[in-house]
Amino acid sequence: HQIIYLLRLLEAWEHHEPGAIGTWLEIPVFVYADVPYVLADHDAMIRDPRNTITFDKRRADAIVQREARLGSDGRLVVDADGALLRVGLLEKLLVPALAKLTSYVPGGGIWLNTQRPEWNDANNALAGPGLSMVTLYHLRRYLRFVSSQLDGVDADSVGFTSSVAVWVGDILDVFEQIPPATEPIDDRARRSIVDALGAAGSAHRRRVGEGTENTSLDVSIADLRHLCELAGEHMEQSIRDAQRADGLYHSYNRVSFPTGDTAHVDHLGPMLEGQVAVLSSGALDPEDSIDLIDALFSSGMYRADQNTFMLYPVVALPPFLERNIVPPEAVAATPWLAGSADDSLRRILTTDPDGRLRFRPDIINTGVLATLLDQTTLSESVRDWVTELYEQVFHHHSFTGRSGSMYGYEGIGSVYWHMVAKLLLAVQETYWSAVDQGAPDDVTGRLAEAYRRIRSGFGFRQQPAEFGAIPTDCYSHTPAHAGAQQPGMTGQVKEEVLTRFGELGLRVTKGHVSLHPGLLP
Repeated sequence: HQIIYLLRLLEAWEHHEPGAIGTWLEIPVFVYADVPYVLADHDAMIRDPRNTITFDKRRADAIVQREARLGSDGRLVVDADGALLRVGLLEKLLVPALAKLTSYVPGGGIWLNTQRPEWNDANNALAGPGLSMVTLYHLRRYLRFVSSQLDGVDADSVGFTSSVAVWVGDILDVFEQIPPATEPIDDRARRSIVDALGAAGSAHRRRVGEGTENTSLDVSIADLRHLCELAGEHMEQSIRDAQRADGLYHSYNRVSFPTGDTAHVDHLGPMLEGQVAVLSSGALDPEDSIDLIDALFSSGMYRADQNTFMLYPVVALPPFLERNIVPPEAVAATPWLAGSADDSLRRILTTDPDGRLRFRPDIINTGVLATLLDQTTLSESVRDWVTELYEQVFHHHSFTGRSGSMYGYEGIGSVYWHMVAKLLLAVQETYWSAVDQGAPDDVTGRLAEAYRRIRSGFGFRQQPAEFGAIPTDCYSHTPAHAGAQQPGMTGQVKEEVLTRFGELGLRVTKGHVSLHPGLLP
């Protein structure tokens, strides 16, 4: 949300009033919210990515006192003299990009280390170890836009808050020293980049936490342009690496830190959100976009009965009583395990009435398991083996949240109409981009056909019996076991409004209204 929705507003502004953004880039009228939470430093995030935010009561009390004195402005950041800290628009636009770049994991995405699950909160278990390729796709487009706005700055440099200025230099140093790889990166090289970027973010947060000074430093426009260029090249290499063998693109991954000098990326299954984001990124040419759309229709995300797409392919979950069973082959390979003779193991494993070995039900996660193992006399090698066995049984590392465990809302087998509408808009944008690039008629024709094919799966094109509700109403989702559910405007409405303008060929670009009804049948 933070990157792409802001970007769409900025792009719309630029289309309607070309050059207007540039007039605000240096005028110090923008402010920062003073949020009384502290984000952990990088090393602490590495140790425990699920525990990274602390409420700062001292800071919260100071905000309350300021608010009593200043009114609602007291919730904003003040400088050393107690006056509101005011900056130009360019600094405000760069800060979210810097924050995301600080959490960049090459070949994996943007690290979700602030306890937020992004757009689809059904994936809330990813907050912590999760990596978002979705944000990386959008960030690539955002950096290009910010770079294009630098032409609106007349001077050779611009004044930034001192800490942000140093932050820019630190991030630029990292990308200058580590050019993007031409092939997938290894775990050690990945860790060195992750640590360098993370340290830059930690240093900035420490400086801000110590108190914002009312001083500024000049930042070279050439350096800002170079930062956008180098970071963009890294994003594009990660996008190339993210293409799967089936033609789809990775959406979310997970990061782990097995040793002190490695960062390992595990890929999760395909998700519709990632395909929409990479189509929106601008990184694919029209032909590549067509190939991706074709791959979507051939994928497990396509739901033929609704002629549309689910959020993820359907997975078959084992029945409840068939979970938490130590595989027979593991028992057979370790004869002493079958009897659980050791008292230490009896605190961890138990045998059910059918003679199957299970982990005790109070061991709800690896943290509890680690605590119990520390209380045993087991050797380190046996502890490691039990920990690996626990993951083999429960697959906690690949757990995403209710998206992989429920059958309604944004769960298994569910069509989520909002994301299908985002797909429709992304394909329409790809169509208009191809038109603007002067792509051949057969290419633009295939994109128009793909757009109409996706559009044909929407509810208002269905009969009530098919849709399971009044087709002209907005609905949130359609689970596999029922018709459309949860009426309300949170479904496809926002993107649907935008697509109607483009479908009619009504576009605003470079300050002009144009009509080009190429998507009308």
